[in-house]
Amino acid sequence: MAGEYRLLRKLGEGGFGAVYEAEHPLLKRKAAVKVLHRVADRDSDAVLRFISEAQAVNQIKSRHIIDVFSFGKLNDGRHFYVMDLLDGEPLDRWLKHQGRLDLNTALQLLTPIAGALDLANEAGIVHRDLKPQNIFLAWDSSGDVLPKLLDFGIAKLLGDSPVHTVSGTPIGTPLYMSPEQARGEKVGLRSDVYALGVLAFEMLTGQLPFTGDTTVAVLMAHIIQAAPHASEVCPEVSPLLDTPLLRMLDKDPEQRPASARNTQTKSTHDQ
Repeated sequence: MAGEYRLLRKLGEGGFGAVYEAEHPLLKRKAAVKVLHRVADRDSDAVLRFISEAQAVNQIKSRHIIDVFSFGKLNDGRHFYVMDLLDGEPLDRWLKHQGRLDLNTALQLLTPIAGALDLANEAGIVHRDLKPQNIFLAWDSSGDVLPKLLDFGIAKLLGDSPVHTVSGTPIGTPLYMSPEQARGEKVGLRSDVYALGVLAFEMLTGQLPFTGDTTVAVLMAHIIQAAPHASEVCPEVSPLLDTPLLRMLDKDPEQRPASARNTQTKSTHDQ
């Protein structure tokens, strides 16, 4: 049992914890429960980061961000929180079947996620691990797609936070990591804008802008390699999209848009 919810089966796991399908025995309400790994649970920073994730998502009111509605400890002391159980599939799995997307479809998915990132920023939160695996495509009752931003497990609260990371240690997923993240430096919303640019490039071209045979090679590509023009990688992409994509992928965070959704607005919490 995780509080009032009975764990039924494992749905997946990541670096910090595993996610289970669960059900309330009396109400028959289904939910997803994320349980911190036992090894991580002995790490005070991992526990604080886990708690901060639960707190972070509750500060943001958006239908495009997963809803966390309960928190506690299992009988063995491991921390857990309860969130919505979504019906759909992760974006990475969906993209494998779809391949590259046309502009309208890409915008239909990216626009709500960009809006969710801006709301997170307004709450003083940087996601730091935006990637297709952390976006879930659910469908509402009318059949419309409802993208949901998941896993704030390594999110950073821009204000006072009990969570600290070792200076000079990159945190995130290398293929979507901003240059400042790759160097282990301080990050802000513009790091999420960079990851959004990588994701947009991938959706529109079917390819990632930076790759490598090793993690170090990928990190170095983000740091020193010029971003390619999407229209040259994929002729079906309009050259008109090259400039906004290149701006999102600028090596200098100050040259990137200060807002994920609106490139003309400035964010009061941006670093």
